[in-house]
Amino acid sequence: MPCYAIGLGLILRRYVGGETWRLADDWDNTNCILHGALSISGLAAVVSDHFSAQALLVFWLIVVAAFVIVEAIEVLRLFVRVNALGWRRGLFVYDVSQWARNFTFGMFYAFTLAFSERVPSLASQSVEALRRTILSSGQYVVLFLLLAETAMMLWSAHQRNR
Repeated sequence: MPCYAIGLGLILRRYVGGETWRLADDWDNTNCILHGALSISGLAAVVSDHFSAQALLVFWLIVVAAFVIVEAIEVLRLFVRVNALGWRRGLFVYDVSQWARNFTFGMFYAFTLAFSERVPSLASQSVEALRRTILSSGQYVVLFLLLAETAMMLWSAHQRNR
């Protein structure tokens, strides 16, 4: 856990530390690693079978919160980029670092799936509804992102070879 706190601290230092930065240009795609690494640790915790259902639930909620915060920033960044650069250059741009995002989404889904198998029901109906939503649509989101990234990669390669 201390390593995640240090990583979060470094990210916050960069963006809150007084340097002037722009969301459209300076927020790194790889900042999603924060929730991806937490998801990997959560999956390992579930598989190890050394943690209580309550501890796993608390950790899963922390991962959900990290996922929501980081991806909310990404959505805001998308709007800023599209507004500044248009759809083509603001959204449909291939960057190899986007594969990290696909991986982190997949790990979040894998952690949620393993967590649901280890802890089949939750006391809170709203938390259970969130988990069911992730389980029913997460694999499709991951597949869509993989296909979209593959398409952008192929289009980028085609444009370079023209």
